[in-house]
Amino acid sequence: MRMHKRNFLTYGLSLIFCFVASTVLMAQGQPQMKTDFSDDELSLFIDANKEVVRVQQAAEQRMMQAIQQTDGISVERFNEIAMAQQNPDASVDMSDQEKMAFQSAAQGVMEVQRETQAKIASVVEDEGMAFADYRQIMMAYQQNPELQERIRTMVQAEQN
Repeated sequence: MRMHKRNFLTYGLSLIFCFVASTVLMAQGQPQMKTDFSDDELSLFIDANKEVVRVQQAAEQRMMQAIQQTDGISVERFNEIAMAQQNPDASVDMSDQEKMAFQSAAQGVMEVQRETQAKIASVVEDEGMAFADYRQIMMAYQQNPELQERIRTMVQAEQN
C-alpha cells in the first residue's frame, strides 16, 4: 500500500505528540488529569497552538527533505517501512541497501523532531505560556471530548 506524502507528515507529527504525551504522563505520574482550565488558560493555549502549527508545518517540510536527500529511499517507501515497524502484524521486505537508507533517513527525521520539540517549547513560552502548561492542556485535549468541544467553540468564536 502506497502512502501519500501528507500521511508521512501526519505520522511524523503523531510521533511528536506521542512523545509530548508520554512525557506528560510520566511527569505527572497520576491517573487523573486536570481538565478544568480557565478561559484565560485555554486562550493562551489556542494562541500558542497557532504558532506551534506553523513550527510543525515547517518541520514537516524538513522531515520530507531529510528523506528525499537520502539516496535509495522515497518518502512513500519510508512511510511503508515506518508503518510496518509500528505494526507487529506487518512485515516488509528490505534489501540491505534499503535498510541502510531507511536508517539514515530515520536519523534525519529524528533530528528534525528533536529540533522541533525544542522550537515548540520556545514558541509556546514566547507566547506567554509555560511549556508544561501547554503540554498538560494538549494531553487533556487529546483525551477529553468535552475539552475538545470547549476549545473548538472558543476557536470558532475567535474566527467570527
